[in-house]
Amino acid sequence: MRRSRFFQVLGVAVLISMIGAAALPLLAQGGITLEVISNLNVRSGPGAEFMTLTTVPRGVNVVVEGRNRYGDWVLVHSEDGAARGWVASRYLIWGSNDVALVAEVEEIIGSGSAPVVVDSQVPAAQSRNALQLFQGPNSNYPVLASLPRRTAVNIEARNGDGLYLLVNTNDGQRGWAITSVVNPDVDLSSLPVSEEVISGAAIFDEILARLDATPILPTITNRARAIYRTGRSMGMRPNVFSKVGDCHTEHLAFLVPIGAGEYTLGDYGGLQSTIDFFSVSPRDGVTNSFVNESMAAASAFSAAAVLDTVWADPAHCLANEAPLLCDLRILRPSVALIMFGSVDAQIYGVNDYGYYLRRVVQETIRRGVVPVLFTFPSNPNYNWEKSLAMNAVVLDIAEEEDLPVVNLWKALRPLPNGGLQDDNFHLSFSGDRWMNFTGDQNSWGMVQYNLIALQTLQVLQQNLLR
Repeated sequence: MRRSRFFQVLGVAVLISMIGAAALPLLAQGGITLEVISNLNVRSGPGAEFMTLTTVPRGVNVVVEGRNRYGDWVLVHSEDGAARGWVASRYLIWGSNDVALVAEVEEIIGSGSAPVVVDSQVPAAQSRNALQLFQGPNSNYPVLASLPRRTAVNIEARNGDGLYLLVNTNDGQRGWAITSVVNPDVDLSSLPVSEEVISGAAIFDEILARLDATPILPTITNRARAIYRTGRSMGMRPNVFSKVGDCHTEHLAFLVPIGAGEYTLGDYGGLQSTIDFFSVSPRDGVTNSFVNESMAAASAFSAAAVLDTVWADPAHCLANEAPLLCDLRILRPSVALIMFGSVDAQIYGVNDYGYYLRRVVQETIRRGVVPVLFTFPSNPNYNWEKSLAMNAVVLDIAEEEDLPVVNLWKALRPLPNGGLQDDNFHLSFSGDRWMNFTGDQNSWGMVQYNLIALQTLQVLQQNLLR
């Protein structure tokens, strides 16, 4: 395949980038000015557990003063100096700027009085700000509970580097909290070390209920209509779509047979008009979007990789052009079918996945293309809880951005093994029966994926692409 050594190369690239970042000089004082890509909460400290001081709207500029240790939060102020605080770095358009060049700082805005320590046989404290309890000792774990400022907690243990504390409350809630938020008056070295992962049954039950309640086919939102109108003024074409994703989307079984005329619609004959609508050439030498080899879909792609210029095809893409942007430039589509998660769940945390998927969505919108997000397949045999949390992120982004979402996860769940092969990763199929809608869609994941994608295109054709 075009990127068959992706994982091997990715590991080397990450290692090189880490070494290189460590050697880079800090950003000179004065900061850099960046644009905000979404309505953004400005907080008193570097984390969602800190209180919100104010908000800044999408499209304004802020000046970056510093970053936290990991670069996922940056200290900023507005250009007029009226607002100052911490924001999530993923909501800023960095362009050619690198967060690693920003000086590391430690500052809590308006931290107030010192925390109160409760006299007890075990160390105790009151949180200095709103407190999130994570399932494990890392913010990439799902949040089990969100507690108000000055919540009293009992401290059980710390993790290896002391950045997280295992705590419990008097009413029985238990989880991992960021040490700087708890701010305990205790010698951390005296605490036992633990890496316990708390049972998250309740929160995952909530995610399951949410996924089950989300319709399979999308609803066309007001934001989608606005993006479409903007895109049309930019020359985007209503009967061309882009395929953006990983191995499920790149596979020759996905939509390609439709473009080649190798399909049986059965009781879904009404889909023929949609096939006809999209049966136009998206670029020179390609007959239709169904058969197009997307620059933005590859077997090991993650939401991060599709934004990385190193994975662009030099035969079609410009210098320093990311695969996603390359595909959108070449095709000029009105909509992009986007599904990531299966690969991401193996290499990224939930927060990182959300960061990159949000960037994919924002870059797509900025080019006048309507992002249509898909939840991704999973089953209890592999990466179950993490995949559920990541699918919840897909729903979150669709809700935040008011975008259409396709619940493929729900459509596949009744199928044997959740529509997956025995490896619990790849979509299942039988021989070359990839596009037979006379019953195969109820047994094989790839056939169901094709049906849902085609029905989604029909919804778009009938309700948006006019």
